[in-house]
Amino acid sequence: MKKKPWQQFDKYYTDLIGDEFLMKARYFRKVQVETPEQFDSIAKYCEVDRRTAFYWAEIGRVFGELDVDEKRLSAIGWTKAQIIAKYISQDNCEELLTLAEASSAHDLALLMRGQKPVKGTRVVTLYLKPRQYKVFSKVILAHGGSKNGNGLVNKEAALTSALSKLGYGMSMK
Repeated sequence: MKKKPWQQFDKYYTDLIGDEFLMKARYFRKVQVETPEQFDSIAKYCEVDRRTAFYWAEIGRVFGELDVDEKRLSAIGWTKAQIIAKYISQDNCEELLTLAEASSAHDLALLMRGQKPVKGTRVVTLYLKPRQYKVFSKVILAHGGSKNGNGLVNKEAALTSALSKLGYGMSMK
């Protein structure tokens, strides 16, 4: 039986140990360049969702062009590396790496968008059934939130607004 074109990569991928994202980033970048038509199939074969595979490929491309210490980048982590990848250049590399080292991923994303993180911010995770999410999204959209791809943005302010209108007297800040 003849091997599929992308199976040349499978041995390399399975040799990657643990969560060494830089090797995975280089791997998915190589796949993206050499066999882009197989990118989705390879990601699925490697049990990596498509979005993560694209993030890793972006990290491989961007940081492959910069002279960044791999241990330092590894300590920062792939989530924060992906956040700064859109903005980093040789000129601002040190500044953004230092910022990534000192910030949470959430705060870093805000800073990259020109917003200020708010001290004491809390995370709330909701597991909503489809019917509940439909109600949730309608409320968010009706109170100032908006759609962004498959998700919603400005959820926090919209939810606070909706709750305030119910008489809970919450501040919008």
